[in-house]
Amino acid sequence: MEKIKLTQEQLEKIERELDGTERSEVKLLTRHTKCVVTDDDTWINDYKCLNKLSLEDMARILFIPGSYEVIPEFEPGDWVVTKTGYVGEIEFIDDFGGWANIGYSKDTKQSGVCLAETFNLDEIERHATPEEIANEKKRRFWKRLGRGVDEYRRGDIVQTSTSKSAYFTVLANEEIESDLICFPGANRAFEFKDIHLVVPVEQRLDK
Repeated sequence: MEKIKLTQEQLEKIERELDGTERSEVKLLTRHTKCVVTDDDTWINDYKCLNKLSLEDMARILFIPGSYEVIPEFEPGDWVVTKTGYVGEIEFIDDFGGWANIGYSKDTKQSGVCLAETFNLDEIERHATPEEIANEKKRRFWKRLGRGVDEYRRGDIVQTSTSKSAYFTVLANEEIESDLICFPGANRAFEFKDIHLVVPVEQRLDK
């Protein structure tokens, strides 16, 4: 059976009523019955959110362990993953309309126009993991250069990222083909995963 989806607010109100005393679950279910069945929609003030729960759902929540899951709450600035696998940062949420702009606020600020995509709030599946965020930022970085991820080119200036000392070098064709970059100052070679791009060849001022 599909789990009941609770908002964080609904869960907090239910837990507030379950004070740990004997038969508190029965008392809450009885009260909910009067509100949504007998008197129809009479949860008021801070408890209005409970009106959206049917009597059956409330009974399952109170008496069947694992019968519900809490819908995660999202705010602008959160990095999220949608049901389609899109990873991005929430730039704006319209709670009334039920949608959000999801992109990368750094891109929007740099361009001066909104580059985010619009999604319904129910299309947001979860918060992104730190690894997913890092990978997406990396993908966007390379995309701005018109390249694929880690698409280094001859003449790029790169730097080591695994040493406290900063070593720089200019990439040569043979290094790109072998995925091993020699840094004379470090007297050793590094793999692509251990370097980062400083200046792409297209932006070098000495060319």
